[in-house]
Amino acid sequence: MTDPTITTEEAVVTVGDIVVSDHWVVTPSGTAPIAGARFDIVDHTYKKAKHPAWAIVLAVVLFPIGLLFLLVKKEALYGVLEVTVAAEGLHYAAQIPPRDPMRVVRIRDDVNRARSLAAKG
Repeated sequence: MTDPTITTEEAVVTVGDIVVSDHWVVTPSGTAPIAGARFDIVDHTYKKAKHPAWAIVLAVVLFPIGLLFLLVKKEALYGVLEVTVAAEGLHYAAQIPPRDPMRVVRIRDDVNRARSLAAKG
């Protein structure tokens, strides 16, 4: 039987599909008390600079002066952030793709907030 407070407690932090309230950690693989839960984050992201398609087209069409368009590069963020939670009878890992550098910062902040909730117990 499920504890009725689990369904009525409001989420404080949501990281991917990990939901953290004042007293519980809820994941797709189960629910556990927040007290003593451990949250970890591993950054598997990397930046890659690419030439935009329009710059390549203009470089070809406007050759030789168009080669200056090859100086234009766009940085993109690839990879995933892996957030894991380990608690009493629960171990879950969420992989969250970053959309932009600010999202990476927000996810790190959310994990730190979840850690502080776990420390308070």
